[in-house]
Amino acid sequence: MSTVARAVRGEEAAREWKKIQHEITEAAIPHREKIAEICADGDIAILVLENLAPRVKLYARQLGWRPQMGTPAVLRMTDEDRKRLAECDTVTEAWCGDRAHVRILVLMEAANFLVNVRNGRWQFEPGSRDGEGV
Repeated sequence: MSTVARAVRGEEAAREWKKIQHEITEAAIPHREKIAEICADGDIAILVLENLAPRVKLYARQLGWRPQMGTPAVLRMTDEDRKRLAECDTVTEAWCGDRAHVRILVLMEAANFLVNVRNGRWQFEPGSRDGEGV
């Protein structure tokens, strides 16, 4: 692949990540009080967005989401579900154990994202941006 082709691919990927960030932000804003309430004690909030792929929809249902709740929806992750999620990989394990900041598991389309909120700004958990793990 040429340098130009790699650069274009990089720019396209950056645009896609910005689009994903925008969608997550827009979905989370109306639920910020509930997310804050869930995370106040160190728990993990789950934000379920629209257009879930079948495997992500199944995972959302296992976590307690029901279609009649609508989307976006916010849930509190149980300790049992947190322990199960932590088994995915070392990045996810560390994220699940870190109660020092707001953590949101975002379920979106065919992926899931580990999101942190620190000092009023959110970011993807470093090392988790492939969005997989379910």
